[in-house]
Amino acid sequence: MKTLFASLYLLCCLLLVGSATAAPLLTTRAEPELAIVGTWKANMTLPGMVNVLHPTFKADGTYVMVVANITGVLVQKGTYTYEDKVLTMTPDGGYAEAGIVKVVNKNEFIYKKGTRQLTFRRQ
Repeated sequence: MKTLFASLYLLCCLLLVGSATAAPLLTTRAEPELAIVGTWKANMTLPGMVNVLHPTFKADGTYVMVVANITGVLVQKGTYTYEDKVLTMTPDGGYAEAGIVKVVNKNEFIYKKGTRQLTFRRQ
């Protein structure tokens, strides 16, 4: 009788441990974290023109965006925040623009605002 009880006890313990270790296998994979500080590149196509965007996000919450196209180069400076998958950029003297960030991996993210979607790659 003691052997049967011990066997049942061991079996119950194994089932409990097995169910505790199996649970994480059923969870969804978390989106990777994004360290946004650094220099990135994206292409934005407008009717008749391709703009190449080169933003550099600094650790102090400022950014510099260099935009180049066939007509020349524009440099924009401002501040940014990145939290809860939302990137908000506020150019000096301008209005804030916020978009949703989908992290592809540590070197690539997709910025989406309305119907516009840009893929940024770390440089």
